[in-house]
Amino acid sequence: MKKLIYLLILIPILTGCVSLEPPKVVYLDSRVSRVTLEGAQVDFYFNVENKNPIPIDISGYSYKIFINNRELLSETQNGFSLPSNEPKKITLPIFVRYNQVFDSLIGVAANILAGKMYFDYRVEGSISGGTMGLTVSAPLKASGRVVIPKEMLTI
Repeated sequence: MKKLIYLLILIPILTGCVSLEPPKVVYLDSRVSRVTLEGAQVDFYFNVENKNPIPIDISGYSYKIFINNRELLSETQNGFSLPSNEPKKITLPIFVRYNQVFDSLIGVAANILAGKMYFDYRVEGSISGGTMGLTVSAPLKASGRVVIPKEMLTI
C-alpha cells in the first residue's frame, strides 16, 4: 500500500505536474547557554518545516556566523530526515570567545567606556535536500544584537 502511494506521487513528479517546495526555515531565538572565563556559548534556534506531502532528506546545512560584521566561523552540518508537515527544531551551538568579539581586554574596556554594551550577530547560510531526484534549498538567516547585562560587568 505504501509503495502505491509513493507511485501515485512519483508519476506526477516525473511528468512535471508536481514540484517540490523548499523547506520553510524560521529563526526562533538565541540564548547564552554557558559562560566561562574565555567566552560564552550562544545557541541559535531555527524551526525547519516540510510543507510537501512526502518526507524529504536534508542532505546538510552550512552557515557562517558574523560578530560585529567580522566572520567568526563557517561550518557545515550533517543532514537529517524531514517528515511531511512536521516542524523540526535545529540548534547551532556557537562558542564565542571574548577576544573574538572585542579583540582584547583593552577593546572590552574601551567599548564599555564608550557605552557600547552589546555586540551584533548575523547568521547566513542555507539548508538543502530533496527526494526522488528533485532538490530544494532554503536560506538560513538571522541577525540581532546581544546586550551585555550590566550585572556581568560589576565586580
